[in-house]
Amino acid sequence: MAVVLFAERERAEGGVIDKAVIENRLKGDYLEESGRIRKAVADQYTGYDADNIKVLRCKEQNQTVTCVVISADGKHIFSGSKDAVIVKCKCDYQSLLHFSG
Repeated sequence: MAVVLFAERERAEGGVIDKAVIENRLKGDYLEESGRIRKAVADQYTGYDADNIKVLRCKEQNQTVTCVVISADGKHIFSGSKDAVIVKCKCDYQSLLHFSG
């Protein structure tokens, strides 16, 4: 993103205005602000191993889970849901450690 901004600034200072660059930038800004932008974040996804999937259920989260992350050390799973509840579980025991809401 910084490279694009630098290139745009350089063109503007040189007096050259590329309408396509401006149009793409405005379109990207609009889509991002309206929540309709799509970015490739898992372009090298290779699938999953169905035999090793574990389903975790949590009674504290009553609405849809919107995000899940594994801690850097791989020992905990954090999940957040639409009802503003964050749950922390141990990966090895699948036990509830803490929730806030």
